[in-house]
Formats: sequence, structure tokens, C-alpha cells
Amino acid sequence: MHCGSLAPAWLPVLLLLAACGERPAAGGPNVVVLMSDDQSSDTLGCAGHPWLQTPNLDRLAGEGVRFENAFVTTSVCSPARASFLTGLYVRGHGVQDNTSPLPADVTNVAELFGAAGWDTAYFGKWHMGEQVDRPGFAHSWSYLDQGAYTGSEFHVDGTSHGLAPEGFVDDITTSFAVRWLRKRHGRPFFAWIGFKAAHGPREPKPELAHLYEGVETPTPASVGALPPYPRPGELERLAQAAGVHRRKYVPDDDWAAGVEREIKDEGAFTEGSMLDYTRLIAGMDQNIGQLLAALDEIGLAENTIVVFVSDNGYLHGQHGSNGKRAAYEESLRVPFLLRWPAGVPAGQVRDELALNVDLAPTLLDLAGLPVPGSMQGRSLRGLLEGGETEWRKDFLSEYYRYGFWRHSYYAIPTYFAVRTERAKLVTYPGHPGWEEYFDLEHDPLEMHNLVGDPGSAAAVAALRERLGVLERELGPRLDPER
Repeated sequence: MHCGSLAPAWLPVLLLLAACGERPAAGGPNVVVLMSDDQSSDTLGCAGHPWLQTPNLDRLAGEGVRFENAFVTTSVCSPARASFLTGLYVRGHGVQDNTSPLPADVTNVAELFGAAGWDTAYFGKWHMGEQVDRPGFAHSWSYLDQGAYTGSEFHVDGTSHGLAPEGFVDDITTSFAVRWLRKRHGRPFFAWIGFKAAHGPREPKPELAHLYEGVETPTPASVGALPPYPRPGELERLAQAAGVHRRKYVPDDDWAAGVEREIKDEGAFTEGSMLDYTRLIAGMDQNIGQLLAALDEIGLAENTIVVFVSDNGYLHGQHGSNGKRAAYEESLRVPFLLRWPAGVPAGQVRDELALNVDLAPTLLDLAGLPVPGSMQGRSLRGLLEGGETEWRKDFLSEYYRYGFWRHSYYAIPTYFAVRTERAKLVTYPGHPGWEEYFDLEHDPLEMHNLVGDPGSAAAVAALRERLGVLERELGPRLDPER
């Protein structure tokens, strides 16, 4: 049984209130959650990106709060999205890969808002397998799996048949959302809008195809600080040399001894792909401008909580890698903005550790709704209002490989890590020789693994112990071989 199904005893009360017409939502804030895909935490103008301009996201940050140290607890699409929705770690909600639907028995934040009287709707990318329904949302205009930048079929309200309007997918998603926001709802609303940008294959809309042309993209300083496990491509070559099919090949801890490793992995990071990545984000920023303008025009901006997040970060050559899933900073860190003019002081930049599992309890708390005791995240309200004095100093990150090294693209092994304000320990079950420890205060780019450094032995031991404490608090691990 999932953790989220253990504490719905109070949910029938909210359902009864809604059925009887007693709506706790009366006068409550509207909520709009905006989610990008695979967006690095630094790809915002307000975060200091050297060429990308994001005036509308910068506006959100200036009129609200930007969390500089926001993280996902699992850096892969579907598991992270489920955590944003449920306030649970992967071991709590059970979505451990990109083919799993959100379980019906796991309570999510939209369900709670709907039960309390909010009108709820989902738009755009959902990306939890081939799931057609959008649990907890009364309305939806959404496509299956990854979709495509052009030609995506939108399913309306969970029906099996869909619409395939012409145009760029994020533009279509935005038009559906703007049209719905302009309706007379008669009650507060809760809307979730998922953009495909900036996920691959990177195909910006034609009018932005030459944006930033001529910009030189720098090579990351950590490009040669390679991970301890074989990356895609390396795994195939090792398996071939050993005469073992890649799906059955498991490398030894010292596999890299005497091996001359190439810097780039199979998903070669190029200047062109990086520019298309920022072009996609620039196009998404334009769509966010339309959504913010709609809220202004209908007079709802003041009492609408607007959140912008990404489902995970992304490695653009850092550690010789291209993608996410890894426990490195670029993979785990995400942009996180929140604006609510009526309730949250503007212009804040917070440096506390904020997590994707915090979003659901935060929205419930800001709206005056009870936060289920089963949620493993924590409301950020105290930080937003400036009254919180005690906050987390560390958190657990977990990743479950897709089967037993069954495909080279998912070669990143299962890991469990603890990230504190100043350091990080990454453990790989079955591979103690791959353990990594980074002093983030002196090595923020994670270029020097100090596990074997005698001067770091006490710190490593303390983090191993702390990892065990966090895991006991969160409950048992899932089975990566399921």
C-alpha cells in the first residue's frame, strides 16, 4: 500500500462539505502551477544566464519569491511530477519510472482542492506513461506520454479520442488554458499547465529558430569530472569487450582502471542543441507572458498564487554527461518561483533547501486547507511570510534504475544520496567503490570526489549515518528490479 493512501480519513469530510455546498474555497486564492520540462535552475534571466532572456519569468520572480536552492528528490520526469502532485517521495507514491501512471489510491493536491470546492483543470504535458485520465482534475486538455512539438493529440477530459490542432504544442496548451481561465468560474480555481519545453528532441518554433544565433556556448568546467559508473556508450563497449549482452552486463567497481574514457557520452552535447534548448525556454516564456496577461485582464492576478517549477534539472556536458537522473547538482536543482500579491511579500530570494515534495503542502497551507499527515514534504509558508526560523538542513535524493541495466540510456545505477547545505554523499547499492562525497562549499561544481581523502573520513561517516536516519523516517525503499 502506498503512503498516500494511509491518511485519507479526513478526505470524505471535504467531499461532504463540497457536496453540501459548504465550500471552504469561498474567497480562497486561485492557484496556477506552471511546469517546464528538463529545465536547468540557471536558465532564467533573473538567475544570471549569460544570453537567455526570460522577461516574464523574471517578472514572476520580481513580484514574488525565487528559491535559489530548489531541488527535486528524484531527477527523472514522471517520478518527480508525481512528487510535486502528491508531496511524497518516490517510495511514497510508487511512480519510479516514466512508464508508470499516477496510482488512483494516492491522494494528490488537485483532488484535495477539488474536494474543498475549487474548480480544477490540467493543461498540456502530464507524462506519466500512457495515462489518459488526470486524477484529481475535473477538466483536462492534455496529451499522452512525451507528445511532440507539432502534431500532438490533445485528449479532453480524459476521453480516449482527442483533438490534433495545428501549431506548436506549448502555444496550443497556452490557448486552451487562457480560454479556460477567462471563463466565469463562480469559485476559485486550481489549474496546472505543463509545457513540453525544453525536452528533446529540441525543435523550437520557426519564428525562434535563429534566436541567439552566433552566441558561443562555453564548455562546462566540470566536463572532465566523469561519474564513477559507465555512461551510455561506455556500457555497450564494456559489455561487448566482455562478450556479455549489455542488458545483462554489470560492471565491477574498478571497471575504469586502465580505461581511457572519452569525455562526451552518446548523447553528445553540442552548441546547436544548447541554443535550441534556450530557444524553447524563450518561447515558453512568451506563453507564460500570455497567461500572466490574462490574469491581469480578468482582474484575478492579485489573489492568484502562480508557481513556476521544472520537473527536473539537466546536465549540458557537466561531468561529461547529457541528461538528468544523476545526483549531480545540475540534474537535481530546478527553478522555483512563487508569486501571490495578496499574501506573499514580493522581491524575495530565499536560499533555504526547498523540495518538489514541498509544493503540495505549501499550496494547501496557503489556501487554508489541511495538510495530510502522510505528505512527506513541508509547507514553505513560514519562509514565504518571513516567520520561519527552523528549516531543514539536508534532504534525501533517490533514483531507481529502469530494470537491471536493461537499456543503455538508463545506465545510471540506483542511488541514494544525502545533500546538506554544504556537502553531498552519494551511495550506489552493490557498488561501494562508486561512492561519492563532495564538499560543496569549496567544490560547488563537484569536481573532486573526497571519499578516499583521510581528512574527509569523519564527514563521510556522519553523512552515511544521516542517510540511514532519513531513510528510516521516509520508509522502505522500492524494489528497483520490479
